[in-house]
Amino acid sequence: MPMKRFVPLAEVALVLILFLVIRVALKHAEFGDWQVSLFGRALFSSGLLFFVLPLTVVLISGRSPGSCGLTTENLRYHSRAALRAMAFVMPATMLFPVIAFLGTNPREWLGASILTVGFAVGGLLFAKNSRDLTRPDHSNLSWNGLSVYIVILVVSLTAIYLLQPLSPLAARLVSVLIFVGFLEEFFFRGYVQSRFNDCFGKPFVFKGVKFGLGMILAAVVFGLMHPLTVENETPWAWALWTTMGGLVFGFLREKTGSVVAPAMLHGAIWIPGVLFGPG
Repeated sequence: MPMKRFVPLAEVALVLILFLVIRVALKHAEFGDWQVSLFGRALFSSGLLFFVLPLTVVLISGRSPGSCGLTTENLRYHSRAALRAMAFVMPATMLFPVIAFLGTNPREWLGASILTVGFAVGGLLFAKNSRDLTRPDHSNLSWNGLSVYIVILVVSLTAIYLLQPLSPLAARLVSVLIFVGFLEEFFFRGYVQSRFNDCFGKPFVFKGVKFGLGMILAAVVFGLMHPLTVENETPWAWALWTTMGGLVFGFLREKTGSVVAPAMLHGAIWIPGVLFGPG
């Protein structure tokens, strides 16, 4: 394998191994217990794993944060793309009560299969109806731009801390929008997908969007991480529809050149579950 391909693959493999090792170490150290009592979730752990870890590797290697899809430019365009994607993908979230009515759930094969079809249809409809969203030129994010995202994380963390005793529901909404939607997209679509693209390139085109094997592999890694990080069980069916969701997020990342729109979509998909789920 040429060195140009080996280095990104080796780096991603190392980061994923470090991710799992650090996660297990934090769990055994009960590092998340005090976080849950303060924020309802282990938010510091999420920030360390999904943001600090990949960003550190990027900066040590001399690359710009912009290489991971962080941008503060053309936010109006990214918002339009995210809203367009929501219009076609969000209806798939209505399948959650449907599969519950059928007596199954997202971690069982029947429920996972239904959700997979729903998100696939939503993603295809978005791809078909978004060709008019022309991607603007991007510049790599400056250090000042990176500070904007760090401030957003700090402000969100503070808001969650203040809201948790007053309105756990509001705190959870902020939590999933920022510490699930944004952080997971930065890690999987920003870092992992970008490095896979460095390895395999983007030789394919679908509905005017260039992509490569990296988008598919990042989605598979994203999907597998869900059952692999569940304690006391490994619900492999969960990886089915989360992989499909990863493909939708990955396509949106390639279309916009940023993680802003997929982060907005990812967070929005959680909202119905937070509002109407069983707590």
